[in-house]
Amino acid sequence: MAKHLSLESLILFIIVAFPFFSAFAAAAASEEAISLLEWKATLRTRNNSVLSTWTLPSSKTSPCSTWHGVSCNSFGSVTRLNLSVSTVNGTLYRFPFSSLPNLTHIDFALNGFYGNIPSQIGNLSKLIYLDLSSNQFSGKIPQDIGKLTNLEVLHLVENQLNGSIPQEIGNLSSLVELALYKNNLEVLSSILSNLFMDTNLLTDPIPSFFGNFTNLTYLHLFNNQLSGSIPWELGKLKFLESLSLYSNNLTSSIPSSLGDLQSLTLLHLYENRLSGPIPNALGNLQSMEDLELSQNELNGSIPASFGDLSNLEYLYLRDNQLSGPIPQELGNLNLIVLQMDTNHLSGSLPDNICEGGKLTNLTANDNMLTGSIPKSFKGCSSLVRLRLGNNHLTGNIPEAFSVLTHLQGLRSNKTKAAQKCCGKATLYYQYLVSLRRNIKNN
Repeated sequence: MAKHLSLESLILFIIVAFPFFSAFAAAAASEEAISLLEWKATLRTRNNSVLSTWTLPSSKTSPCSTWHGVSCNSFGSVTRLNLSVSTVNGTLYRFPFSSLPNLTHIDFALNGFYGNIPSQIGNLSKLIYLDLSSNQFSGKIPQDIGKLTNLEVLHLVENQLNGSIPQEIGNLSSLVELALYKNNLEVLSSILSNLFMDTNLLTDPIPSFFGNFTNLTYLHLFNNQLSGSIPWELGKLKFLESLSLYSNNLTSSIPSSLGDLQSLTLLHLYENRLSGPIPNALGNLQSMEDLELSQNELNGSIPASFGDLSNLEYLYLRDNQLSGPIPQELGNLNLIVLQMDTNHLSGSLPDNICEGGKLTNLTANDNMLTGSIPKSFKGCSSLVRLRLGNNHLTGNIPEAFSVLTHLQGLRSNKTKAAQKCCGKATLYYQYLVSLRRNIKNN
């Protein structure tokens, strides 16, 4: 009986209160509409029809049904504003940040907005998506943007923003995509998340708190002037698929924690000043397809653990100080490109280097390799580029090379060994370079 009465009371309450809720929602919607109209009055558009729908006839109190680019929830409160590619010119100084409490999406990309991004943007506590790309916003990114803890996407690409990136962006724990490139940003203090910040003027070290952005899948900071070491905290980014830090001034060693990135398919660290040995832990990157460590100061041996990278197709190790033998384990891979030239590698060429059957590019010139070229090179039928010059290789050039009909773009090797061993196949040797300055006929 008590439950029956309680249910009746609840129904009665809804019946009585509904008109008041409806009236309150209508009043709130009307206030939002009026505040947007006040902002509209400060804007200019080349196409007057774009915002011509932003009117409030006496018979309507809500912008939800007919206003261009405006979406609302079931209570009539504005949740989305999409004015992208609308030829709108103006500022955000009169934007009604405090009057739109339920706003989740803003897309103002590809317009003519200018001026600073107001600090009041931090009042939009429910904001999930913010795209202000391809405008003329200037000044600094406001610190208050760090209050948007529900923000998942932040695009500020191609503006005139300058100064440092505020550390408060590190508070955006929900962020999964951050794009800030093509600005005048000078200092990297803190950022992250599907982060594309290539080709800026960033000079500071990579912040260690990047490791807190656990949903990150892409981190591209290449072609800057970043300094310092690679933070070991990046090893916590379990969903990271692409890490591109090439063409910077990064120093110290490669952190072994990067070996924990089981989703990583691309790792580009070339053209830095990284030193020390290559961590064996990189052999744990089971998803790795493209590993490029060239043009650093790396030393030690090539890890045999690389033989466990079953998906690896591109391995670039050239222009370092690597020493020791080329691991036989590399023959376990299905490599397309293997570049190891300009190091201090010694020992002989592995017999199984072409077992994968896909190798098109093999460079090992300018090392200290010894022994003869393996006859197993007959299996390298897909080779297009082969460079073995400036080593200490000996013996005849094997007849196996006579079947390598795809070799091209290489300078000729005119050793007597080539002419002696291969007869009619000599024509192919006009393409076989990098054998010079090392091969001797025994």
